Amino acid sequence: MKYKNDMIIIREFTPEEFTLFSTLFENENVTRYLPYKTPEEYKEMFDKALADYEAGPFSRWGIFNTQTDDFVGMCLARVFLDNPEQVEIGYTLGENYWGKGLGTEVCKALVDYCYSLHPKKDIVAVTDLDNIGSQKVLLKSGFNRIENLAREDRELAYFREGINLCLILQTKDREFPSCGGVAKIQGIFDGVVLHTPTSNFFAIKHFIYQIIYHNLQEL
Repeated sequence: MKYKNDMIIIREFTPEEFTLFSTLFENENVTRYLPYKTPEEYKEMFDKALADYEAGPFSRWGIFNTQTDDFVGMCLARVFLDNPEQVEIGYTLGENYWGKGLGTEVCKALVDYCYSLHPKKDIVAVTDLDNIGSQKVLLKSGFNRIENLAREDRELAYFREGINLCLILQTKDREFPSCGGVAKIQGIFDGVVLHTPTSNFFAIKHFIYQIIYHNLQEL
């Protein structure tokens, strides 16, 4: 994954950047809501990220400041272990970059990337139940909280991208309730007027696919 805007650059780590990666997780405020890992486990995580660049398309990537090239944090996209039909995104930022809107920028970039690869799959994220800051970022990024996710060792807040409005699809003679925004189709081919929780191109493409494939295939 490669991404750049006026605020952040998201790119592959180089092997020499393990120190940047590992130092990120030495801050107790950063790891407060993360499962405990040993230094050896972080090294394994980093090495797997490097290997995943060859296998693709999912991995962990570094986030850097566009203006200074300072290390900001890391982000990931992967097949969701709890549901292989979904794609999970996540990120971890250094404490000095909290509250600057960078989490929202990272989420937007990851959602774009995941939809470009799998427009039919739901994109999800999970957080610790007490991690209110990350939950606010996800809500701002077009995610919506659904039922909590229960694992053997813990319960997590569970978010899915782009389902916060009831979708009403109108054809010439029928309506279909679904989720994902508000869409109006005049006839089947006359045109689409779509309002979604996000202006993300791939999200809109995803909504249209879901509407037509799931609701109109019998017409």
